[in-house]
Amino acid sequence: MLYHFLSVIIFYLSRQKIWGINLIIKIYIKIYKVDMSIAKYQNISHYKTLNQFFTREIKKSARPIDNDNKSITSPVDGAISQFGVINNGTIIQAKNHNYQLSDLIANDSPEIKNFENGHFITIYLSPKDYHRIHMASDGIIQKMTHIPGKLFSVSAKTVNKTPNLFARNERLVCLFKNNDGFKFGQILVAAVNVSAIETTWAGLIKAQKNKQIKKTSYSKQPQIKKGDEMGRFNMGSTVILLFPEKIKFASNLKIGQDIQLGNKIAIKL
Repeated sequence: MLYHFLSVIIFYLSRQKIWGINLIIKIYIKIYKVDMSIAKYQNISHYKTLNQFFTREIKKSARPIDNDNKSITSPVDGAISQFGVINNGTIIQAKNHNYQLSDLIANDSPEIKNFENGHFITIYLSPKDYHRIHMASDGIIQKMTHIPGKLFSVSAKTVNKTPNLFARNERLVCLFKNNDGFKFGQILVAAVNVSAIETTWAGLIKAQKNKQIKKTSYSKQPQIKKGDEMGRFNMGSTVILLFPEKIKFASNLKIGQDIQLGNKIAIKL
């Protein structure tokens, strides 16, 4: 309850044109060592609210997208928390902590079958990172499920000690299919201070007052190209990608490594 209250306050304040905003942003940049050289607008006077700064654009030239037709690329700047095989529906959260695919995607039976022996990668966005989310592969949105839940921090310390964290936090499950029939999921996990998630096709996703799961199916959405923006967070959080069996992760991936938007993380077989 406290985390939700704090997140509501942050949501409101981050959208206000408050006195001293430029000083606050300068302090934030210094504390978190934010790289403003990649920002589309580097003059901080451009940002009138904290949210405008948190969701700042970057130069396209700063994050080239791997152009191999078979490649799957990182949808964000962040750090790899975990990656690997989904073993009969079980996903690794951290050392000694696993959780169930069925819990993560709210018991969506057709999708459980598609991913239960597939692959996953979890990428953490820290406060210093770029906070927009892009497409890991070409895809057409098929289904979006907004699942209410907790707002635990998703820092490594909390993830390492909180059972089933990603299956308990509020999250937005976005399931895509490309023109070749390849299906994949991009799951946007909320956290404390991240009580607002947006997508390019549905806008701001707000929590349901009745705390009910909300599922939306789509039939005539345009394909979004690999590397194009699909959503954004307030401040930092986590993205989990789900893939079927027929992919292979890049050989240079390591748990804990920093990764950038557009870097190749896998190939489709």
